[in-house]
Amino acid sequence: MKRAIYILCICLSIFMILGCDKNASSKYPTIEYGIAKFSGKITAEDSTSMPKLEDMEFFVMNNILAEFKQYKIAINTDGTFSIEVPVISDAWTELYSKFLKIIIPLSPNDETILNIHFDKNGERHVSMQSISGYAAHDMISIKEAIHITTRNYKTYPDSADYNMSPEEFKSFISNRISRIPNFIDSIKPDMPDSIKRLTINELQIFYTYANLFDYTRIMQRTHDIYVSSMDTTVVIEPLNIQEPNRAYYSFLKDLNLNDPAYLSTSWYCSILAQIFKTEALNIAPIGDQNPNEWMKDTSEKLKDLVGFDSGLFYDMLLSNSYARQLKSMTPFSDIQKTNIKTYFEQQPAVSTILLAENEEIMTILNKKNTGYNINETPDVSEDKIIESIVARYPNKVVFIDFWATWCAPCLKGMKEIEPLKKKLKDSDIVFVYITNESSPQKLWREKIAEIGSEHYYLKDEIWESISEKFKFDGIPAYLIYDKNGKLAHQQVGMMKAEKAESITTKLVK
Repeated sequence: MKRAIYILCICLSIFMILGCDKNASSKYPTIEYGIAKFSGKITAEDSTSMPKLEDMEFFVMNNILAEFKQYKIAINTDGTFSIEVPVISDAWTELYSKFLKIIIPLSPNDETILNIHFDKNGERHVSMQSISGYAAHDMISIKEAIHITTRNYKTYPDSADYNMSPEEFKSFISNRISRIPNFIDSIKPDMPDSIKRLTINELQIFYTYANLFDYTRIMQRTHDIYVSSMDTTVVIEPLNIQEPNRAYYSFLKDLNLNDPAYLSTSWYCSILAQIFKTEALNIAPIGDQNPNEWMKDTSEKLKDLVGFDSGLFYDMLLSNSYARQLKSMTPFSDIQKTNIKTYFEQQPAVSTILLAENEEIMTILNKKNTGYNINETPDVSEDKIIESIVARYPNKVVFIDFWATWCAPCLKGMKEIEPLKKKLKDSDIVFVYITNESSPQKLWREKIAEIGSEHYYLKDEIWESISEKFKFDGIPAYLIYDKNGKLAHQQVGMMKAEKAESITTKLVK
């Protein structure tokens, strides 16, 4: 859940723009693969008004691979910066820094220039030059509107409504989503229509993903809030959560998923991912099946729910099916490679990206494994997983680090403890690193080659069970066991080297 919230906050600011006006007639957008350049300069009236210049960062969504990639931008001593990144279409992304958070447009084979100036009073002045012609104040306005809405616009039902049926819940949430335009009008009445439409599209698809696809968890959460607010003597109606049936997902029609105005949002890939995960929709993986046959089967299952039986939506669903296979570190077969090239002949960027990713997966899998071990999750009940892992290292101090590839404090904590690992390499201690499905397997494989030691990749439900058992409310988190398998220390939050050494040196003696 922590990871989901983090992803929501990051991706909410990322727009993959293929079209703007929802009321305009839909067109079949062309995905263009190219290099986008982002550059600029930070200046100040005098040295006292110049903020400390630290690296900036942003994330770019790749809808073909259903993933986002982080980029860091170093700022030179003279205040200039420049970076080139691959994009598959016009893209909008949020620039993160301590002195500015702004949404910037990126375009294949074009340049966006951002200039930031601080006057003698320390006031910031921002100007932007881009091929799209958007003004900096429009980008700031979008950021502000999203920030205000996600923190103030209520979509959850009241706690007393914890027994809503799926259909009642769908009606309630859909009504709230339909009123988002009115809310944006109230907080940003002077926002230009084109900018307003982009903001509304992003928010509507976000709330669809975050709420309508999450009926069971939201009802459970609503029930828990209600119970905690009531006197313990009050008899509360038992929770009766129903699994949504197939018809429940007719809310997908409201998004008109074949319209570029919605396909271009950062939450498009999340909607596709949920479609694959939803058992009631029963979407099969592509495997070696002929894409046209898979498309026919899939459109039969979805056409009455989404409102159409062909178009970009289905092509992106197909590319995401292939991408899901690669995410599990399973390379394409020769049949799949041929099918991809043939089916996406008219959209070569899709096949190029999929096949290039496949080659990267092959390179990682063929790389000689040295200095680390990938272990299978013990085949025991969820409440016995950690004990079973510890038992695999008898007469050893077991230092367990719960982390994720996306967690900056986790990676910083590893660097903090690395000298201790080297110091204790010949001692009776083993370092065990545990992550879950929130860490993309490709990136995970790359990271663990640098980390070394013992590694486990858990399913999300097992991770959640362990988090509840040990009351972890975030990561990094640590469990340290003595040589007898007894828990000696547990902690949430980055562990300093001094503390780690103080605990472990006593245990390894």
